[in-house]
Amino acid sequence: MNQTPTLPSPAAARPGFGFFTRLAQEWRLLLRQRSVLLALALLFALSALAVLAGLRETTAQQAAIDRVQQMQQAETAQLAAHPSRSRDAGAAA
Repeated sequence: MNQTPTLPSPAAARPGFGFFTRLAQEWRLLLRQRSVLLALALLFALSALAVLAGLRETTAQQAAIDRVQQMQQAETAQLAAHPSRSRDAGAAA
């Protein structure tokens, strides 16, 4: 068999030059550019606004659900207080 020897990758040849080291180098390279910093700040601000808007909407929807439940309980109590005068068993529904 004629196999060609495989050479170690440059990352394997230098200890400590793994994935996270390269990732840190890329972050340093990116963070040196002001446009990237501005884009990251804008992304963070928009993400925070989206989370706050979602929390506000969730609170509003929960309040609406509570109001509907109260109205439904009042309506059920009102129907129970005045029994149907019809002979039809399904008239109350």
